[in-house]
This record gives sequence, structure tokens and C-alpha cells, in this order.
Amino acid sequence: MKKTTDDHAISAIKAGIAAIPVFGGVLSSLIADYIPDKTNESVETAISYLRYRTELLDNRIDLENVNKDEFSELFKSCYLTIIRTHKKEKLEAAVNLITNALLKGSDEERLSFTEADHFSHSLEQRSYGSIHVLLAAAKIVERSYNGDISAAVHGDFNEGRRFQFSDLSKELDDYHPSLLMGLVSELDTLNLVHKAGTPSIRVQDYANYPIELTILGIKFIVTALNIDSNNE
Repeated sequence: MKKTTDDHAISAIKAGIAAIPVFGGVLSSLIADYIPDKTNESVETAISYLRYRTELLDNRIDLENVNKDEFSELFKSCYLTIIRTHKKEKLEAAVNLITNALLKGSDEERLSFTEADHFSHSLEQRSYGSIHVLLAAAKIVERSYNGDISAAVHGDFNEGRRFQFSDLSKELDDYHPSLLMGLVSELDTLNLVHKAGTPSIRVQDYANYPIELTILGIKFIVTALNIDSNNE
């Protein structure tokens, strides 16, 4: 089988690490054996979930009218996420974006290519912790909409999407406030979550900082993370 660029890169890294005294041999073996196996496992998990999603969405899929150029672009972005993570949430999110691109053009949940492309790059760039922050934010906002997170999409100035940092801290109490604010800031750069100003009088651990789950963030949660009260 022909070696890929990634194979050559791993071989070069492995050779360099093997030369490290004492621990080099063990580290080299770990890279040679574990990383390719886990990558293959991630691809297999993604394929299995892709099969499940396409079967679930069967009558909503329209393969004949898929824009092949746009689909190819989106698939490559999602594939990068698939081979770079072992985390279930990110693997499933990548597949959800792929299957969304297969939906009929009239399907109300189908994203535009620009949205899907933004989400695929957002997913690739976001840390695992930031996904947990989004899920926690979704829980908080859901309570304002009687469990229907998708209802929060309507209305740019809907107060139900706003909460305080302390609410987020309660949902993720194992995260140090400094780390949690770092993850919020990470999401803020992509406008999935918005830090809605700085309090005039700040309290300890950022507790009274206003946070807003944006409409774009809700669409990412519903589409990529597949969190929706109406999901089967």
C-alpha cells in the first residue's frame, strides 16, 4: 500500500523520538502502534454513525441534487476532524454536518453551504472542552424554552438566550472558572457564544459576567451536536 504524507510524517517523528535516551523506544512504539490504531478506530466509528444517520434520515435525503463541489469541500473539512479526534461528540458532529449536506434543498433543517462550511471549520478548531461548554449552555437556555432549544432561534434580542457565568459554572463545576472563561472566549471568537459586556462591578470568579448563547450557536447545537427536543 502506498504511504501517505501523514505516514511519512509519523515515520519521521518516530525515528526522531526513538533517539531520545531511556524513554525514546517506548514513546516511539506508542506513536507507531497506538496513534494509527486509534485513527482507524475513529474512522470506523464515524462510518458506523454515518450509516445510522443516513438510515434515520432516509426519506429526507436527496443524493441526486447534491452540489458535488460543495459537498467535497465540506467532507474534506469534516474528515480532518474525524482523523484528528477520538472523542465521540466531535466524531458525531462531523458526521451530522456531512449528512446535513445530503438533505433535500427544501428541508428546513438543511444549512446553507456557507453555514455548514463555517461550522465544519469551527468544529475542527474547537477544543473538546468548548463542546462541553456549548452543551452546558444549551441546557441552561433550554430551561427558558420549556425544553425546546430550537425555539430560541427566533428573535435576535430574546432574553431567554442570556444567562450569567455563574450559571455555567454550576453546570460545569469541575472546570476552574479561569479555564471555563477561556473556553467561553474560544467560542466567542466564532460567535457561537457571546460575552455580552463586562460588569461595572465585577465579582469573584467572573460570576456576574453576562453570557449569551447566540442564534448561530443554537444552530450549531441543533445541527452539528444534534441536540433538539424534536429529535428521534
